[in-house]
Amino acid sequence: MVDELIGSDGPALRAHIGAWAEALAAHADFEHWLRHKRLRRASDEAAKPLQSYRQEELSRMWDNFYGADPGYHLARRRFVRKAA
Repeated sequence: MVDELIGSDGPALRAHIGAWAEALAAHADFEHWLRHKRLRRASDEAAKPLQSYRQEELSRMWDNFYGADPGYHLARRRFVRKAA
């Protein structure tokens, strides 16, 4: 699903994004938004550190690659070979 198309090529996209970023940074509420984001990030990190998410993901990846369930390898093989 696409919400918006921006430009027809890379340079048009970069120009649009650059103008958007400059307008965002110049907005009167920018400092407030930034402060709020930092506080929310600190709260999230205190509740569950990012390292915990990394460890959980690596554990799931290990199970996918080396666990007893062959589902990941079968799905990968079907994807690579464009099989149904």
